[in-house]
Amino acid sequence: MTIDTTSWVEFKIGDLFELRKGTRLTKANMIEGNIRFVSAANANNGVTAHIGNNDHVHSEGTISVCYNGNGGTGKAFYQDRPYWASDDVHVLYPRFRLQKEFGDVEWTGLNPTVGLFLATTIERVGRTKYGFTDKWKLEYMREDKIKLPVDIQGEPNWTWMQQYMGELMERADRGYSAVSHIDIELESLVNTASWASYQVGALFEPLESGYIGHEKRIGSATTIPDADHTIPLTCAKYGNNGIMYWGRPEDYATQTNVIAVIRDGAISTGKVYAQKGEVGVYSHSYLIRLKTPRATFEINMFLARVLENTIYAKYSRDNACIWEKVKNETILLPHDEDGVPNWNYMDAYMRKELERASVILNCLNSALDNNESSC
Repeated sequence: MTIDTTSWVEFKIGDLFELRKGTRLTKANMIEGNIRFVSAANANNGVTAHIGNNDHVHSEGTISVCYNGNGGTGKAFYQDRPYWASDDVHVLYPRFRLQKEFGDVEWTGLNPTVGLFLATTIERVGRTKYGFTDKWKLEYMREDKIKLPVDIQGEPNWTWMQQYMGELMERADRGYSAVSHIDIELESLVNTASWASYQVGALFEPLESGYIGHEKRIGSATTIPDADHTIPLTCAKYGNNGIMYWGRPEDYATQTNVIAVIRDGAISTGKVYAQKGEVGVYSHSYLIRLKTPRATFEINMFLARVLENTIYAKYSRDNACIWEKVKNETILLPHDEDGVPNWNYMDAYMRKELERASVILNCLNSALDNNESSC
């Protein structure tokens, strides 16, 4: 759905919203509960935990914006439930009031359609201008501008935004309806009772990686690949397979078909990613590989998930999962009659799951392209 924005008008974020800073809360001080904890994440609506702490909870109908973090800076999310915003997050309270999409009842904050639209436009500004080393501070955010459609009075056209986002949400519903009936028979609840424990260090070895250039590492990589910067580089990244930067082949030691472990990061510590192609390390991470046998990419995907399930909840930015610690961890794996990890099972399992995912994706794309609700 292409939009003509030539007639749109710029508005200062600070004129549209009251900006409030989030509040620091360490893992050690978190109480178990069901309140969303929103921090420097670029997925899952920014939610990284659920807590019982309620002394600094923000209202639903607001927008959370990550102003700081490796990979998360500029991410904006509409929040439809009360939440705690970490000190890496700014909270945007609307200065305007909206009518509900249907009827005359006013919302106390943003309604979902306008909230999602504004979050997207705000994120476009933040992701373009700011990053981990150039944080989106409150004073900058207040003065930054977003472009919005306007009515005949030159005011933001909230009705148009609601209608536009409503159409997009209907398309998403059609896509969901198209795949919800598929009997994918997922084996996600695997019985691991018969699996055996293996020490990580006995299975894997760390690999040479990192910067090998002759100049300073800072400035040697880009956030977008180009003709010179063709090597994907891992860093403290949550999502995107751990890739945050791109480097020149001559500047970074690379490996192929390996597993990347995020050593430390605000929310990415302990994330584990299987890397199929050539990859290097920028910082805050390291690469490991099975000692024997030579693993397929599918086996690495299986192992990455198992390892992440073991270390992600255990380690944090203040307790980095360095190799000297991780190598002493144990993981559960399926095994054959001789007690050897069953590599064939892992490979076949992941291939089957990938095939199922492909079926779902093809069905979803067909529904969206053909305006159908089933396939």
